[in-house]
Amino acid sequence: MEQQPTNENVCRARIDLLLLQAGARMRERFARACDWLAGLRRRDRRKLLRRLRTSLALLALLLATSGMPIPAHAASMTVAAGAAGLVTDGKCSLAEAIVNANDDMAMWSDCPAGSGADTITLPANATLSYTTPYDISNALPPINSDITIEGFGSTIQRTGGPAFRIFSIRFGSLTLNRVTVKGGLINADRGAGIDAQGGSLTLKNSTVSGNNITGTNSQGGEGAGIAVMGSALIQNSTISGNVVATNMLSSYGGGITSNGDLTIVNSTISGNTSKAGGGIAIRFGSTTIINSTVTGNTASATLLANGRGGGIYGKPVLIAHTIVAGNTTTGSGNETFSVSLQTSNNTNLFGHSGESTGEACFNWTSFGTDITATSDGTQPTALASILNPTLANNGGPTQTHNLVAGSPALDKATGNSCQAAPVNGLDQRYKVRAAGASATCDIGAVEFNAPTAVTLSSFNAKPGFDLVAWFKQMLGLAR
Repeated sequence: MEQQPTNENVCRARIDLLLLQAGARMRERFARACDWLAGLRRRDRRKLLRRLRTSLALLALLLATSGMPIPAHAASMTVAAGAAGLVTDGKCSLAEAIVNANDDMAMWSDCPAGSGADTITLPANATLSYTTPYDISNALPPINSDITIEGFGSTIQRTGGPAFRIFSIRFGSLTLNRVTVKGGLINADRGAGIDAQGGSLTLKNSTVSGNNITGTNSQGGEGAGIAVMGSALIQNSTISGNVVATNMLSSYGGGITSNGDLTIVNSTISGNTSKAGGGIAIRFGSTTIINSTVTGNTASATLLANGRGGGIYGKPVLIAHTIVAGNTTTGSGNETFSVSLQTSNNTNLFGHSGESTGEACFNWTSFGTDITATSDGTQPTALASILNPTLANNGGPTQTHNLVAGSPALDKATGNSCQAAPVNGLDQRYKVRAAGASATCDIGAVEFNAPTAVTLSSFNAKPGFDLVAWFKQMLGLAR
């Protein structure tokens, strides 16, 4: 007796026929959808299929033909010490890892294939130097997918050759953790260190320093350290010593220029230079600055107009528990210059006694819980009595400006705001801020005389160590 085909077999045969007719691209999407579904936990996969009343094959086909992005299980790649460029030599380089992550495949056999949101791990405390660009203007392949780079104290730098930036983000997202980005050089453009022209940037426990934009008096440049067009989160990081040449027609944001959505938390913006917004220039979008320190930045000009906003320039910002003091300009607003009326009342500290309030802040009014440390302010204080003006190693993965004994920034912010996200009870160095609803913490990125917190470094974590997986294993939650 001839066996009748089951409904499932008929369905599968029709799927095979459709895939045969659809071409390689659709077959690849179907395979990726199958892999993703198969990689789910069994109980989650069974619950999904029961709820949709379908089979795995049919659901994979629906995903493949929908046109929507297909989730993928993340890949992990480890960069070999000494590996550089695009060379098939058995050593995975950072450039090769980014290409594979972007393409979700093993374009370069030295590294594993990319898959979804990828993590690239650098050798601990390594220096990756570049003298030639990957393309005409970037040291590394532009970011086109979701990539996390775990630096473990490594530095990525340009050390010579033609002008080129370090990172460019076109789509997707880039997360840099414990990485130093330095030495980028571009001509009349934006983002010599990092150009986040699309997608999103997350910078954690990292430093962006010593990047430069040059040009002539008919050109312009912005964001020598970081230029933001999409979105960016700068957290527990330091942006220092970046310069947009001030002889150009337009020169914005020595440290950071934002034309998108920018959030700065527990971070230091120090020693940067441009014509407008020596530290930070906010041209469009929204900006939030929380528990940060903006000091030692300069806005100066040699062409057409004087500098504006030594510390912060541009559109109004949401700013809280932040020090903006010790910045300078050749024009208006040593500390801040707002293009439209700005008011603040969120326990900030502005200026120092070496300047008047009018010299410190242009089109900017502070009141209530804010402190103006200017000569005619609410609490006149010399800069050296507010913080140490020298950027230094005060503990933690990045350099900071420590507060000094008796500083008016001490114990001014309420405990609730110190403990809540995104500050989470810690300063830039991961030292403990004030605990308890009735306690107070310090203004700025650094807590004075703070005890040491328990951090990842306390575990002496090495590249490849997965703390989350370790906890799951300890709790018996590992799959």
